[in-house]
Amino acid sequence: SDDLIEPDTLEVCYKLCEKGKYDFVTFDYNIYNPDNISTEGIMQCDRSHFLFANVDYEGIEALNLQLAKLSYTVLVQVLFINSFFLSNIALSFKAGIIHEDQIFTTLLYLKAKKMAYIEDKLFYRRIRPHSTMTTSFSWKNVQSYLIVTEELIKEKKSLNNDAGITIDILLSQILDSIIRWEAYKLSHEERLSLIIICLYRYMKYIKYNSIFYLFAKSILKRK
Repeated sequence: SDDLIEPDTLEVCYKLCEKGKYDFVTFDYNIYNPDNISTEGIMQCDRSHFLFANVDYEGIEALNLQLAKLSYTVLVQVLFINSFFLSNIALSFKAGIIHEDQIFTTLLYLKAKKMAYIEDKLFYRRIRPHSTMTTSFSWKNVQSYLIVTEELIKEKKSLNNDAGITIDILLSQILDSIIRWEAYKLSHEERLSLIIICLYRYMKYIKYNSIFYLFAKSILKRK
């Protein structure tokens, strides 16, 4: 409700989907920041240097290209999805958590047989106070990311081996990023709890030096 799209966004997406019979199409976005809020840590979205217009991609192919460039965006506002496809794969949002788009968008890519990229920034992502993007990272974020992790691990059982490998790569990027770049904002007790959880349950996804980095930072911060 607070974001913007170009006036012809729906027309452009609809015509392309009808022409190519795509499961979905995706496009990029610009940051819209009328209140001059700090955008530190907020990723821009321009995938034109590795995804190309007028090319048919299998969903997993496009997802792997984004993961390889550390440029995967889960933002659902840059997706235009065939409703019949969405109904057929019975995909919906998990209620009661934040970061639920991590599950939704990932499974969308993994189950899509044919999709396309539009090399235009049709969406304007508004930066505003007190949004998920600008609110300080908290234990609630951690809990939601851990639910996302468990849900994607469960989904691996119903997917093929290639999709399972892709999920492992994604979870490694998510969890390692949380440990290394976000968890320092948590309290000392919360950081130690996260370290214990990761050591016992998710160590295959996290680099040892990231755990050491957070542990050392926790000790120094406490002092």
